[in-house]
Amino acid sequence: MSRIEFGSERFFKRIITFIVMLVVAGLLTGLLFIWSKYADACERLAELEKSALSIEVSQQEAGQNTGLLAADSRNVSHTGEDLVYQTLYPELYVEKPDEFVPVYDAERFFYFTFHGGPSVATEKILDELLALDIKATFFVSAKEGTKNAEILNRIVEEGHSIGIYSGGESANRVYQSVETYLADFYKAFTYVEEQTGVRPSVFRFCSGTVNKYNVPVREQLTAEMLRRGFVYYDWNASGGDQTADAKAKDIAGTAIETAQEKQRIFLLLHDAVFNSETAAALKEITAYYQERGYLYHPITSNVRPVTFD
Repeated sequence: MSRIEFGSERFFKRIITFIVMLVVAGLLTGLLFIWSKYADACERLAELEKSALSIEVSQQEAGQNTGLLAADSRNVSHTGEDLVYQTLYPELYVEKPDEFVPVYDAERFFYFTFHGGPSVATEKILDELLALDIKATFFVSAKEGTKNAEILNRIVEEGHSIGIYSGGESANRVYQSVETYLADFYKAFTYVEEQTGVRPSVFRFCSGTVNKYNVPVREQLTAEMLRRGFVYYDWNASGGDQTADAKAKDIAGTAIETAQEKQRIFLLLHDAVFNSETAAALKEITAYYQERGYLYHPITSNVRPVTFD
């Protein structure tokens, strides 16, 4: 056998052949490893499918149906402790609207909403709305006192809508559970009904539907309130009057800037002791949108809601 000299053509051919053989061997080994893992995965998937089928059959035999709750707004489930809240406050139900009022392309609507009252600012707001001949919506809290009761009755008597905002507890307490929210809501609901004779069917979640406090209970809570017939409303524009230093012109400017010319505007304004300038901003806001053909209405439960969720 002839000797292969280092650096010769035959030497490099042998080196290349050896490298190719190593690469091929590596590829074959890799393919075999992948095939074994694939076979294991298929076997595991088959086991899981068999297990899932077994669970599905068991559920069918037990007569479980997750759609039953939605079928009846007054249905009460006793199958789990997490739904015990459905048995609370059996009188806390209102009639659901059959359907929401349709909105046509040419129509433009404006809804003034005030939440947090009644307060010393409420009467100024009512005076201004009366002068402008506009109806609005007040999402109120349960605040004891003869004066507050008089204000609630004036809201109703002057043709405004009245809805629930809170029973007075702080948001971090209200949203500890569905039960704590219902207790707070029930307090405000019964207070308004006792003072005015009105059973409010619309409401606004304290701090809005989506907030940092209600994350763990949000889905259950919204479902429960809808099940009881209530309709909730957020907002798509704001006057920025949540601070004591907000001036009327700034409130009007912020309202117009955030509302722009949406087809339906749900404007958030506040009703608290520090909102001394809010009433004065209403005239400018109203004039701006009247020129653009908007109609002003109070919110009723057949108005299609705007929500964050």
